[in-house]
Amino acid sequence: MADLAAQASAGGIVGVAVVPSAPLLVAATAGSAPPQAADVRSRALQALASLPAADVLVLLAGDRAGAVRDGPLRADLAAIGLPGIELEAKGYEGAGLMADALGYALEGPGRLPLDLAVLTLLAASASGATRAGGFDDADRARPRSPAHLAVDGLTPLAVDGARAATDAPSRSSPPPTQAERLPPVAAICVPRERAFDELSANGATLAAWLAAEGLRAAVVAAGDLSAALRPSAPVFLAEGSRPWDEQALAAIRGDLGALRALGPAEALRVGARGWPALAALHGMLAAAGRRLRAPWYSAHCGVGYAVACDAEGPPEGRHPQSDRAPRDD
Repeated sequence: MADLAAQASAGGIVGVAVVPSAPLLVAATAGSAPPQAADVRSRALQALASLPAADVLVLLAGDRAGAVRDGPLRADLAAIGLPGIELEAKGYEGAGLMADALGYALEGPGRLPLDLAVLTLLAASASGATRAGGFDDADRARPRSPAHLAVDGLTPLAVDGARAATDAPSRSSPPPTQAERLPPVAAICVPRERAFDELSANGATLAAWLAAEGLRAAVVAAGDLSAALRPSAPVFLAEGSRPWDEQALAAIRGDLGALRALGPAEALRVGARGWPALAALHGMLAAAGRRLRAPWYSAHCGVGYAVACDAEGPPEGRHPQSDRAPRDD
């Protein structure tokens, strides 16, 4: 696989982005999100916008079992009580062959798991496939439910490439927004309890398969780090969560292989949902001869969020000369 990088012009990985899969980064949730979420969202969209044109968009996020999702793919936030935020993306037609190559199950079509749904919504927003749904200081000062997030007075309310439904959507509600500018999406659930070396090998297999198929692939991996950095965090103050983030950031900045020492059990303990995706990404990058640039990091609300890409431009690390995670925002 040493020649995969040379094949990139014809097929293989052409761009990589690491972004959090947090629902609060979808603009339709902005009214109730902390102000710092705007900064994280902006960095994530910049990283996604850096991705070049591709034949397939590969999304990696952790889940209970390994699976490739068959299309059409429905991305929504119904799992967190926001059923009106919906997007339909075209699935990659070779999902079954990809699943066979990885030894994963083929699942779907239908609703994506939450982390993959968020990555899809963010990618659609960054690609211009959907209505730009940013939010300003005035918006952040007025917490509102998604049903009141109007954009240009449209009805139903078009928000960030989705529909912000009323509290009780009618039977005549239109279908989910179509993400027409997105390339076909290969949504992959990476098994979160498997060992690092196995996940990395899966990633290397995927990179080789993409190159052999002559597919130009843009890859997006979930960058959610520890969710236990303070009492208000989703995982209550798991001991060692801050050093875990510091080591993860050092790995993203240098060699993702260092993530081997951080999971899977430790990653689960500190609530680091992005660890499986980053482990698989290690194998993909190594096979393709690519590496990430210095990551940007935020730790607001007690959750660590990493954003990185392998292209020029943002996001350069907030603390590029230090491997220490910054204090909570």
